[in-house]
Amino acid sequence: MDRQARSLLGLLRRSGDLAVGAQATREGLRADRVGLVLVTYDAAEGTAAGFGEADRFGTSERVGMAIGRPPTAVVGAPRGALSDALASAVEKCNRLTGGRPVQEQGVVS
Repeated sequence: MDRQARSLLGLLRRSGDLAVGAQATREGLRADRVGLVLVTYDAAEGTAAGFGEADRFGTSERVGMAIGRPPTAVVGAPRGALSDALASAVEKCNRLTGGRPVQEQGVVS
């Protein structure tokens, strides 16, 4: 995951608008509070399958670090400018890496 995406995840977390974890993200989707779902590449197959066409990126360890939490495989962001920027950053990262986690200084993200 690139630096811009990590920064945007942190901003969303600090704003209190980020659903963290599969259960919170599902609840946010049901309540129409989540417009963007991100699932890490290392998420369990059952977890990933439960979110259908969600964007995939990074690892749960790196996502957790970006939001100041333990490893986190699923996050959900509300509709809006920050989420649009996050989706764009994740898409750019995936396009540049061929849809694989980014390797930064020996750490896979």
